[in-house]
Amino acid sequence: MQTEAAMLAINELLDTEAEAKAYGAALTAVQNSYVLGERTTNFKKDLDQHAARLLPSLRQQPEMKQYYQDVTQRLEIEDEAAQQQDDDDIKIQMGGSNTGAAPNATCPLSGKPILELEDPVEDQKGYVYERENIEEYVRAARGSVACPAAATSHFVNMATLKKANKVIRLQRKAQRLGTQGQTQADDDIVDVE
Repeated sequence: MQTEAAMLAINELLDTEAEAKAYGAALTAVQNSYVLGERTTNFKKDLDQHAARLLPSLRQQPEMKQYYQDVTQRLEIEDEAAQQQDDDDIKIQMGGSNTGAAPNATCPLSGKPILELEDPVEDQKGYVYERENIEEYVRAARGSVACPAAATSHFVNMATLKKANKVIRLQRKAQRLGTQGQTQADDDIVDVE
């Protein structure tokens, strides 16, 4: 859609450029042909008539057509690349954490799955880290530092870190389910002596 809008805008610009060239050439033609006389000259009418004769040929100039085709082709390529990038972003987001608690499935510094972190914290964009690792990483940079997760562009500092409550809740839930599962498994054991 953006490509179509840009192509329409470029087409309008090329038309405007052709009109400007036509009126420029018409002005020169009227100036060269004007003879001071007693009759009144309607310069606007003369300019419009000259421009109207020149405009079709200026719109058909090969270099303008080629320029339009080149720009259109570049826009289509950029649009396809942007669409591919959007698709990749969606895959990355969907392929991230299966928990839905964070955009990343593992701490980018320790490599541990986020549900196995001992003290999970998150930044302002929701990326989860092991507290000790991210604080050391930020301290080493002495202030704000680029997020260590791949394909991100935001910065992290101590002030933006907070407890990853969603992850902590999921960890507790997993522990409860694990404990309940163990109790259930114990109940299923039958002594057959």
